[in-house]
Amino acid sequence: MELTDADAAAPYALNVNRRTSRRLANQVEKKKSNEKAMEKVYQLGLKDVAGSLFFGGALYFATGSRNSGLIPFLGDFLYEEEEQWLVDRKAGLYSPVPAEFLAAYVCLVAALGVVIERLVLFYGTAGDTNLCLQLSVVALINGGFLELSRIDSGEKGVTRDEAELNTLWESEFEEFAEKKIVRKDSGSCHRNDVVKAYRRFYAKYRTNEVEGGPSDIDIEQLFVQWNKRVGSGVLASQAGFVKGVVLIEEPQL
Repeated sequence: MELTDADAAAPYALNVNRRTSRRLANQVEKKKSNEKAMEKVYQLGLKDVAGSLFFGGALYFATGSRNSGLIPFLGDFLYEEEEQWLVDRKAGLYSPVPAEFLAAYVCLVAALGVVIERLVLFYGTAGDTNLCLQLSVVALINGGFLELSRIDSGEKGVTRDEAELNTLWESEFEEFAEKKIVRKDSGSCHRNDVVKAYRRFYAKYRTNEVEGGPSDIDIEQLFVQWNKRVGSGVLASQAGFVKGVVLIEEPQL
């Protein structure tokens, strides 16, 4: 049977076949790309190990480092509730954890770092190891800045001894302020004068070198906190003067 021009494939059919071929080729290429990415997911190179450590470090800082809420949560499953360090942690205080528990916690964070690195590598960077490593470095830097901000703002937990000492200082300053500081709208006093008056009031804190005593900065902070609660509520000027409160002058001998 002889073919004629009428038997040739229609142009539309040829276009459909070309589009179908391109679509199939793209699907095959995408499948190969995914297979290569999956191969990388199951292979750990030096960059992958570094990225996992960086992501683990970022997670450690992001969750609060030594004050992480995961520590008392996990401690409940492994230790008795009466453990002193666990009691302190649940009270929001810092207390050293047992060495074996700390090692287990570090291993857990490291394992989670590996999981995060694998997820980012496959779903976030399509198998690009270099990009994944860069993202892990950025995450670690951000976690470090977050940790520094906690330290700067005083959010880091204190030990039980430090908390009890701070409570003692606060009660002592309350007693001092009750007898030596009064509110006066037209008056003001300097922070340094408050520090000097405080040390004169308490002979045991006469100098800055007394063991267990507040430093000058500690006394200034106690004054700021007291003034915010029951004083004028006015912040100190750049020169150190606080308006609305005055020191009671001591009698001249």
